[in-house]
Amino acid sequence: MRCWSWGRTMYFEYNELFYYGFQSGDVGAFYSWLDWTIRGLVIRYNFIHDTVGGVNPDDGAAGDLIYGNVFAGDRVGVWIASGPDHQIINNIFVKN
Repeated sequence: MRCWSWGRTMYFEYNELFYYGFQSGDVGAFYSWLDWTIRGLVIRYNFIHDTVGGVNPDDGAAGDLIYGNVFAGDRVGVWIASGPDHQIINNIFVKN
């Protein structure tokens, strides 16, 4: 997994993620929970497929940028339970 940080922003990019989360119903390949101080996550240019959840900023996570990813599969996508300031831009969602 390629992950790097610059200042407060952390980048996750150019990864292929698959077969995550089948033991749980509330998870994702990228998952954050109940911490508004984790602001500035950038999840971009990833191929996320055949998994449960995809990207899940859950219950109070805030300020993620989810950009330019490809999500493929019946249960893959972006699930936002709550939290402000998320941006979901220019992603591709492919459902079977």
